[in-house]
Amino acid sequence: MNVPLTGAAIELPPWRRRIVIAAVMLATTLMALDSTIANVALPHMRGSLSATTDQIAWVVTGYIVASAIATPLIGAVAARIGRKTIFLTAIIAFSATSAMCGLSTSLGELVFFRVLQGMSGAAFVPLSQSILFDITPRERYGQGMAVFGLGVMGGPVLGPVLGGLLTDQFSWRWVFFINLPITAAAFTLCFIFLPGLPRDRSRRFDFFGFALLSTALAAIQLMLDRGQSADWLESREIVLELVIGVVAFYMFLVHMFTSKSPYVSPEIFRDRNFSNGLMVSVAVGLVLYSGSTMMATFLQELRGFDVYEAGMLLAPRGVGTGIAMFTVGRLIARTDPRLLLFGGILVMAASLHQMSTFTAQTPAIDIIVAGTCQGLGMGFVFVPISSMGFATLPAALRTEATGIHTLSRSLGGSIGVAVAAALLASKSEESFALSLGDVSLYSEAWRRLGDGLFSLTDPRGLAVLRMMIAHNALESAYQATFFVMAVAVLAAAPLVFLLKRPPPLGAAAPASSAPAKAESPEPRTPEPVSPRVAPVPAR
Repeated sequence: MNVPLTGAAIELPPWRRRIVIAAVMLATTLMALDSTIANVALPHMRGSLSATTDQIAWVVTGYIVASAIATPLIGAVAARIGRKTIFLTAIIAFSATSAMCGLSTSLGELVFFRVLQGMSGAAFVPLSQSILFDITPRERYGQGMAVFGLGVMGGPVLGPVLGGLLTDQFSWRWVFFINLPITAAAFTLCFIFLPGLPRDRSRRFDFFGFALLSTALAAIQLMLDRGQSADWLESREIVLELVIGVVAFYMFLVHMFTSKSPYVSPEIFRDRNFSNGLMVSVAVGLVLYSGSTMMATFLQELRGFDVYEAGMLLAPRGVGTGIAMFTVGRLIARTDPRLLLFGGILVMAASLHQMSTFTAQTPAIDIIVAGTCQGLGMGFVFVPISSMGFATLPAALRTEATGIHTLSRSLGGSIGVAVAAALLASKSEESFALSLGDVSLYSEAWRRLGDGLFSLTDPRGLAVLRMMIAHNALESAYQATFFVMAVAVLAAAPLVFLLKRPPPLGAAAPASSAPAKAESPEPRTPEPVSPRVAPVPAR
């Protein structure tokens, strides 16, 4: 089967390599940043656009899902049109859609342009990772992935900090307007210094596969986002979305393994490290996006911090990620990456378990410690899983593989946000109903609680009591949600033992099963035929 013409080693002068790394990482960080920068501003958007809690969540999930759907498309398009052309076009489109998001006057407009924004930026992460692999010597892959991880993992972590600052000082619209000067700088640097690669027009784009995958992801996301409000499988709409999602995904798998030129090459999944790493990547995405979203609302709605304070309390998570990236980049060449990965998963699970004990009176220092530990864990997971997953993968499959790797992380994030929001609402309603059922005029405990504060026979006293019960119910719901997230991350730990340690740094890079013309930039001289082998005469 044909593969994109990518993965060829590119030798650049050290000064130009640094500029290229800075340019592509600027775009990648911006893409990752925008996945969470709107989180702390959601309450302000909800009031400004007259939206409900579940409706405003589409501002986050619409962006992530659109990016996830478009990401696998990048490998085939970049091979036909050119990697540099796609990258520059994506920067322009991302800048334009960011401006339109900031100018939106209704929820429908905002969600629509957020979807376009996510699709526009889908090229940044897979192409950036592919470019870094191409210009980085193999013995420095660990350090290269540490630099890449700073943008991919640090962006979502620092997003709430910047979003809180901009919303507090200006308005929620500036979480989108801030993208314009950054995209201008990234475009200028990439236009001047980014090298191009030869194009490969031999592979046709698989529109049918693209439509099947898009339908499956969109249907599943709709089911997850609307399941709680529609009462899940009691609703015909939810059942229909589930059936459409499952059938479309099954058809996509069948088509992928039977088509001559599929949307996603099945050859990628034959690499055991890469395939198992995708499942770990889903767990990382779950914590990366849903953890940040849940903590942003917890700090404002339950803990009582304003938008700026909530953003600052989320900043230590980025500090922990930065420390971990710097450390693991130096350790990975001398340590079994599986040990670093396993330790990172345990630290992430432990931090989420600590968050499951948070209450409305939890000191700020405890929140900072838990956030820092979570950032450390994510940093120790991201670099090893990327290094091991791509170390044994043929070079010509890297651009397509980075798209799938990004898709798995984005898919984990979108599912995590939707499931966490649904779980939070469900647990809150359940706890509220149980607590309210215990209220009785004949209960000595309730009479003592209301003595001197309110009366159970006074409507105003009942309103106060209702607020207290709702507050406690929300607190219990957050605790249950963080605990479930901890269990989900811990469940990924056994996958570490299925991974193989990558080959030594001195070993040759894995060869691709692609045709020679897609791998070797120089023609090979044919070997002479042995004189002992006589040609068969024609009859």
